[in-house]
Amino acid sequence: MSRGRRKIKEKEIDNQQLVYSFCEGACSDTFKKRSAKCSEKVSSFFSNSLESISDVDKHAVQSALNFVHTWYALNKEPEQYVLNLIVFAILKFPDFTPHLTVLLKYFENDDWLYYSLRYSLKKDNNIVKTSIKENHPIWYIFVDKIAKDVSKKRNTFKSQFQSRSVRCIIEVFVLFWADTSCGFAPADKAKSFINFCIEANNHTAHQLLSNMLLLFPDDFDQENYQQYISSAEFTDYKSHYDGNTGKIII
Repeated sequence: MSRGRRKIKEKEIDNQQLVYSFCEGACSDTFKKRSAKCSEKVSSFFSNSLESISDVDKHAVQSALNFVHTWYALNKEPEQYVLNLIVFAILKFPDFTPHLTVLLKYFENDDWLYYSLRYSLKKDNNIVKTSIKENHPIWYIFVDKIAKDVSKKRNTFKSQFQSRSVRCIIEVFVLFWADTSCGFAPADKAKSFINFCIEANNHTAHQLLSNMLLLFPDDFDQENYQQYISSAEFTDYKSHYDGNTGKIII
């Protein structure tokens, strides 16, 4: 590669990193972390129980979840980090999904979900991928909240992705989806995630795909859409697809 081309490539990478950093910062501004703080002893208990769970640690997960229920019964609230650990544990052990369902009634909004998914994606991307592929029940909760979030904010999608000041929960996959084949560009990461959903081809994947495509109404051409359509019957996706222009209809 010539020096000129190398400089152009380096500039492209720098620009992608700037867009990535802006989007991540905008997400942090949009989604507020829970302000509740546990005592050092309580945080230590959760860390010891859930931080290093293995495939046979269901008893530790059960004990920690039982403690959370007791904590709430005392009008206490676990901090965001504790919620992150709980979500990661349930992604690994889907039998515990009902525990999260019970806890959700105490949350005033869904901002916590962005941070919990971010934690899980950064900690072990493969566990998240497996849970989607296997259609774990926790995703019925997550995709409902993701869809409502996208629907509420879809008027902002008319501006370019990188310039939006209000972000969506599903953007966590654009920022933290692990794929060595793509760089920092949001559209590239989104395409990687979309292709994964097409391959997974189940209810969870269909719902995530439908909402992800809505974020990028101008970034995927008709040829790409045609391959998505021929891959599976995506009802929600098709209802937003304009076959004449190859664009998503908001």
